[in-house]
Amino acid sequence: MTREERIALVNQALRVANMNETCIEIITNVGMGEPLVIQDLALRSGVTAACITRSCDALANKKLIQRTRDKADKRRVFISLTPQGKRLLEKMVEFG
Repeated sequence: MTREERIALVNQALRVANMNETCIEIITNVGMGEPLVIQDLALRSGVTAACITRSCDALANKKLIQRTRDKADKRRVFISLTPQGKRLLEKMVEFG
């Protein structure tokens, strides 16, 4: 299978899972480092915090991310990958 065919296969699987580009960016940004807050994800993705929040809602419903409140500042919520989200990222990297 060529690289292009693998990419097409991953893209098709993501469309079937109803994941848009913002969801994919959240998974890759969060999965490549420390947990991030909504504002950081918005800056990295070039979209609004509201857009990130909606996408995070969808990812949380699919059990791909989890939210954790900052103990020092309860207004801040960190986004991190669940084990299922980490497996998805590994597959995306493997096939991408």
